[in-house]
Amino acid sequence: MTGKRIIIIILFVFIILPAIITTGLQLTGAILMGSMVHQYMNIAAQVDKGPSNGLINVINARNDRGYKHSYTALNNLDGFTKSRIVKLHYYARIGEFLAPGEATPKPEDYNILALGRVLDVANKECEYMKKTFANKCKVDRASAKLIKIGSTNLLQVSARFFFSQKDGIGKINLGQAYTISELPVNLNGKKHYKELSLKSSESARQKYYKTIHSKCERMKRLNSICAIASVNIRSRMGKNHSKMKMSAAVVYSTLTKVKSKSK
Repeated sequence: MTGKRIIIIILFVFIILPAIITTGLQLTGAILMGSMVHQYMNIAAQVDKGPSNGLINVINARNDRGYKHSYTALNNLDGFTKSRIVKLHYYARIGEFLAPGEATPKPEDYNILALGRVLDVANKECEYMKKTFANKCKVDRASAKLIKIGSTNLLQVSARFFFSQKDGIGKINLGQAYTISELPVNLNGKKHYKELSLKSSESARQKYYKTIHSKCERMKRLNSICAIASVNIRSRMGKNHSKMKMSAAVVYSTLTKVKSKSK
């Protein structure tokens, strides 16, 4: 055997062959890992199937069709879902961010104060909801910034919340087929906006929360099923800078029994 052949054999056994084996193992691992990830994603996609984790037969809705948010809002009733939310956008006086007796800071410090306390203000709002329509409430995001309207310094507050519904959605028969419907309700009645003073903004929101709960309870008495899918409360300043206009809307989801066809 020549010297060149010996060198080639040594290179193959100790360098090339181990490299081939290592590459093969890496490819096999990647394939297996890809399979595991794909399987995990499939499992994760099945978690939020709809009412009672897909056990309720809703014949006119699926996650990829109409009523998606209302459909998934009926799922995981004791937990949180992105399909069951409250959105708030309003203006606040600096006093709402201060402790009782605390001195009012200079306007240039408003943003610093707002940044440090907006979560506390949002959590306080959660407590208002828990006294009315929410069993549990969680702040998803919250922000506040200084805004000057005329000669008035205000804080513009935006927040989003997840919640679970208090008192349940009503009695559901798992062996019954249903159709799902959405009922949007303007909480100001025929008027799109309700004009109110800055001082009464906080109490006005609390009244909306009570109305949201009472209307849903009435729906349950009349139709047996009511789920609160979303709440949206927004404000804008009026021409009179001491007052603002507040809109408030809620979307209810309800299930209607489907009559079985007689044979």
